[in-house]
Amino acid sequence: MELPDDYYGFDHVDLVTGHADVASGHYVHWLRSHGVEPGDIRGPHSALQRYDGWSQVYQSCLPPELYHTTYVAERACAQLDRVAGNSAPFFLQVSFPDPHHPFGPPGEYYERHHPDSIPLPATWNDELLGAPPHIRAIAQSVGEQLFPVQPFRPTEEQYRHAVAAELGMIELIDDAVGQILAALDAHGLAERTLVIFTSDHGDMMGDHGILLKGSMHYEGCTRVPLVIAGPGIEPGTTDALVSSLDLAQTILDLCGQEPFRGMQGRSLRPLIEGQATRVRDAALIEEDQPFDLYRTGHGIRMRTLLTHDARLTVYDGTDAAELYDLRADPLETTNLAHEPDAANLRNAMVEALARTLIDYDDRAPRPLRFTA
Repeated sequence: MELPDDYYGFDHVDLVTGHADVASGHYVHWLRSHGVEPGDIRGPHSALQRYDGWSQVYQSCLPPELYHTTYVAERACAQLDRVAGNSAPFFLQVSFPDPHHPFGPPGEYYERHHPDSIPLPATWNDELLGAPPHIRAIAQSVGEQLFPVQPFRPTEEQYRHAVAAELGMIELIDDAVGQILAALDAHGLAERTLVIFTSDHGDMMGDHGILLKGSMHYEGCTRVPLVIAGPGIEPGTTDALVSSLDLAQTILDLCGQEPFRGMQGRSLRPLIEGQATRVRDAALIEEDQPFDLYRTGHGIRMRTLLTHDARLTVYDGTDAAELYDLRADPLETTNLAHEPDAANLRNAMVEALARTLIDYDDRAPRPLRFTA
């Protein structure tokens, strides 16, 4: 696989694209070096076990040692071997394709959790009466996924089997992360390395009776894990709002480097060091999809402002909106967007969203929009 000389600034790249046992990239060449032809092992048709209720839940025919989570851990450890003994700083991004549908963990990871042991979420029976039309449409038919990547309302059985398999995928990642951390220790790198564990998005995983994600900003999709550990960082937790935009600022700050002019995000160092209880009052969430769910002539465009007290979501080209009072309704079950009694809250959130969008505008001396 040919890569450009400067791949987003990285000196070395190993790619794994896709999900479950249909992943590709450099991983494909690695599989072939181990005598496995990827076309022979992909998807449910080659599975050792399959859940008949939904084609996206199965046991991969690959053994765990040939699954891509193992490949990612192996390549990460190889890079640590390379930098060991070198005092120069290094940055290593380790990205796992899982956990993600299709839910096809390998080996005993598929059987670690029995579907009957999986509890239903607190909002499983949400009737979604006040939800926007495109979300209500999902609830109309139960157990039928219209498109392979679209969210849908599963049956209880489908949900339990999917989550049981998903937990197995997560535990395989846990084991892989353990291998990488052990390699840091073995090379004496742990005492000078900042470790951050996070994700790009969440999944409804049964919240509000929905599985998967897309075109919805319930907490199940927007709240992701964030663990930051390293030299001098004491154990602790916080309920402060943070954004993915804050990670670059935080890394630079903790490494003693200045951010570049106009850089977005805020350093989380005050939270980490206990000097503050919050670094931002709101988080902006943006999503653009190609699906024209409201027949506006363009794909759906959503903008959400999340504060400690409320969540506002607006949709371009339509009056559909969501407003939740998170103090009174932390599970996001009562949409107040069109309720007269919530007009003051909506007005305040709309103004805050507008000011946040202005604040995130390009502040470079010569913004991209002015370049030829």
